[in-house]
Amino acid sequence: MRATPRAWRSAAVVAAGLAALTACGPGGGASGGGAGTPRTGGTLTFAVGSDAGCADPQQVASNDTIYSVRQVVDSLTDQDPSTGKIVPWLAQSWTIGDDARTFTFHLRPGVTFSDGTALTAEVVKANFDAVPKLGALGLLAEGYLSGYQGTCRSRWSPRSATGR
Repeated sequence: MRATPRAWRSAAVVAAGLAALTACGPGGGASGGGAGTPRTGGTLTFAVGSDAGCADPQQVASNDTIYSVRQVVDSLTDQDPSTGKIVPWLAQSWTIGDDARTFTFHLRPGVTFSDGTALTAEVVKANFDAVPKLGALGLLAEGYLSGYQGTCRSRWSPRSATGR
């Protein structure tokens, strides 16, 4: 089945969200409304309308879980709630091939995981490629990636990954 360019763009955005990279963030600075220095420990309490299931963003099975997990992971792109426009997040930019089936994400420099490991195109590739291997554990993610054929790291830059 060949998807329309609009469907592929939507699927790419959702797939990018589901290929979220756990605990990624820019090299420093706080975001959001919180003030002060981050500290280790404490308790985070939240409520959802159903069992949250798995905290792995690639294995979530409901929108409630996606909403919860979205608070602790970052994605390649985001959606501006006021305009609906897809905007950069971990990807500082991206290009869509003429066939509307190839997407190249150019990663923001200086992004690291909470352990200090750098976000690279290889990490993005591994996240995308892991979804089809999940089988029944990744049905929701697999649906968003319907037609996904694979990802390669750009031969020109370790900070770019191309998915088809």
